[in-house]
Amino acid sequence: MIGETEAKVLAEEFGSSMVRQWGEWRCELRTWTPPNLSGCFAFSWRPTVLDSLGRPMRVGGNMPILVDENSGECRFVRGMKEYRELSGK
Repeated sequence: MIGETEAKVLAEEFGSSMVRQWGEWRCELRTWTPPNLSGCFAFSWRPTVLDSLGRPMRVGGNMPILVDENSGECRFVRGMKEYRELSGK
């Protein structure tokens, strides 16, 4: 089993390997604690991009990253249906 700190490192590595602009967008992971999640750690992530005037702007709407607490395997939440199920909505 892995702990939350290791899971966050794995999620960061996964995100940077899956999102080409991860570093450029200065993506930031945050712990996500949906009520209907078990066996995984979950992290939301938000990139910061520059607007047309060069000012930093947060961009949302990204699917959280799930990290299996036993294997360390990472994946994105699979669409709005799974997101709603995990969120209890």
